[in-house]
Amino acid sequence: MFKKLSKLNSAMLDMTVTLRNVTGKDKETIRKEEFERLKKASDLGNDFLNYYNKNKIYFDRESCELIEEIGDKFKKSHSTITFIKQMGFEPSKHISDRISEATKQVREDAPPLIEKLEDKLRDVLEE
Repeated sequence: MFKKLSKLNSAMLDMTVTLRNVTGKDKETIRKEEFERLKKASDLGNDFLNYYNKNKIYFDRESCELIEEIGDKFKKSHSTITFIKQMGFEPSKHISDRISEATKQVREDAPPLIEKLEDKLRDVLEE
């Protein structure tokens, strides 16, 4: 199973390299940039959650629930993708499905919650 996942990771990297070779980037540069993007996303999420945890008493309960639901989606997605990449799993339908689900949480499930939270916080600020 690990060999199959490693091949998937390698195939995905090769595809990314092929698409990015238009810019002249090599595999190592692409890997480094991908890691930096994942780390930046993780760091920004952690910064926000640290702020939230120190100040959540100032948020109404509904906002807290939304923030925590959004945070859970991002943490789960980040953990799944990071784990798969670090383990170097080979390609499989299961791994592809896991990556798709993790990506869906960030791209499709979280934005409506974020919009709802933004609207809620705007309403609170207008009061």
